[in-house]
Amino acid sequence: MTDPKPLNSPDGVLVSTDAGTPSAIPGGDEFDAPAGLTQALEALEFEAVLEQVAGLAAGPLGAARVRARLPMVRQEDIQAELARVEELARLLRAGKGLVAEAVPELGSVLNRLRIMGSVLDGRELLALRQTLVAGRLVGAELRRIAPEAPGMAT
Repeated sequence: MTDPKPLNSPDGVLVSTDAGTPSAIPGGDEFDAPAGLTQALEALEFEAVLEQVAGLAAGPLGAARVRARLPMVRQEDIQAELARVEELARLLRAGKGLVAEAVPELGSVLNRLRIMGSVLDGRELLALRQTLVAGRLVGAELRRIAPEAPGMAT
């Protein structure tokens, strides 16, 4: 039997040089799709997973944000995100979950308001009101969880 190739551990991720998994994603400040990453994400069905999570989002804007997610590559970013996930999981286990509010897309409305003398119709005003109310509710939720989940509240 042949001896396995040595293991090394860049960025705290165990990497085997004789097998394809697990593997570390090379670090960098920006995501630049290292060689092989596209195939790895396809094998993991990353887009399908994002689609499943997007289905749980609070509204279409939240779902779009989920679908736009990319893997993190910097160890510090990953650790910070995992800490936030742990905070949220702890809240959920205690029955104190975070409530998110769906908001309508307001890009075209806000762009039009930049034009001097423009007006909004009733439906657009209602959408603005819905967004402001959602902002107040989410702000109250973040203040409520801040003592137990400061990372989630920022």
